[in-house]
Amino acid sequence: MRVGRSNADHDVEAVAMVREAIGQGPFLLLDANQAWTVGTAIALGRAFEPHQIFWLEEPVDHDDLRGHAAIAEALAVPVATGEPIYLPNGFRDLIEAQSCDILMPDVQRVGGVTGWMRVAALAQAWRLPIASHLFPEISVHLLAASPTALLLELMPWAQPIMAEPLIVQNGSVVVPPRPGLGLVFDAAAIERFAVS
Repeated sequence: MRVGRSNADHDVEAVAMVREAIGQGPFLLLDANQAWTVGTAIALGRAFEPHQIFWLEEPVDHDDLRGHAAIAEALAVPVATGEPIYLPNGFRDLIEAQSCDILMPDVQRVGGVTGWMRVAALAQAWRLPIASHLFPEISVHLLAASPTALLLELMPWAQPIMAEPLIVQNGSVVVPPRPGLGLVFDAAAIERFAVS
């Protein structure tokens, strides 16, 4: 759920309403998209805690490692971040600063499969969970190979051009059995989107 818009009171009210609507079982993940100051993030994080938040993503600017660390220290709600970090060394800095509870690499930004697996090794060494940012068709394989895998972010944007879309069973994405990345594209669907 997106938070971090113009009115903090509206965010708290909206989170409470969503939790009431979905009940106690489903995960409720909040993404502030780097919208807050440290003080605001801590205050709102505490206000969100009664609503059983699974994580608070990117509460402050991605390069504010001290700010993220202060928030992670202050809140019971886990802090997730990492999608704007380029290359594995940025994750090492994030970990050493104790700036988050959950690492969220983006396969496109972190250096592809090799970069992701290097971040997964860091996550394993520091016993930190790792979750994906976008590109679920690729990230599902990377998470399956990551010892501390936690969660796949499923944004099905590419599904309309896939001949074999990802399958969700019982709340989990099935890892495609094909070798490599297991991607099979629908040539006719791609043709429909072609620009001449």
